[in-house]
Amino acid sequence: MCFRWGNDRRSYPKRPGRLTRNNRRFGKYEPACAGTGERRQLQRQIHPARSQEYSRSPGFTGKTRRRQHEFVGHIHLGGKFRQARNSLMDIEQIEIEPISLYWSDWYPWEYLTLDAQTCADSVTPPNKSGVYEAKLRDQEERLTIGKTSNLRRRVKRGLAQGKLPHSSGKRIRAAEDVTQILVRWAETDRPAAVDEELHRHHQQMFGRLPKHTKRS
Repeated sequence: MCFRWGNDRRSYPKRPGRLTRNNRRFGKYEPACAGTGERRQLQRQIHPARSQEYSRSPGFTGKTRRRQHEFVGHIHLGGKFRQARNSLMDIEQIEIEPISLYWSDWYPWEYLTLDAQTCADSVTPPNKSGVYEAKLRDQEERLTIGKTSNLRRRVKRGLAQGKLPHSSGKRIRAAEDVTQILVRWAETDRPAAVDEELHRHHQQMFGRLPKHTKRS
């Protein structure tokens, strides 16, 4: 039986052979003059576990079969073999301590747009991580809920002033009367966890995400 290297045409330039996409998956070379049965036998010798899983997979052949398969080591994750994955997973329960939020007062949107150096009514959030909310004066439903690693940059310069990119702030400034909007914030070391919980609570109360939030 003669062999040809799959990725090196210079080694045996005159020997007959055939290169297929299986070279990349099952080895660098294959029988140059072998039939289908001999190629499969060679594949089983190189990767016996993978070949066994492929042979068990019903309903798929060729490229479609390869796309429908995922491997963790040599454990097949598709179809009826999904239980094998679940039996190998470690189950761990994590208890998260309650998080206390100390919300600021509700401040008018306009106060956040003022320059702190020239206007005494200006309000500036702290340079701390936390979460924030915005709503209309006469409504409890939130216009947006967000998290940030820097409240001053995200709320004042991004949400209210528009000097930094903020998708929800851009939609609010274009569609709402900002003179009727109130904003508040709270410092926390775990803004991502708090933000997720605030969005979940909002969906339970109003049946949807905040008005100008596309995704949580």
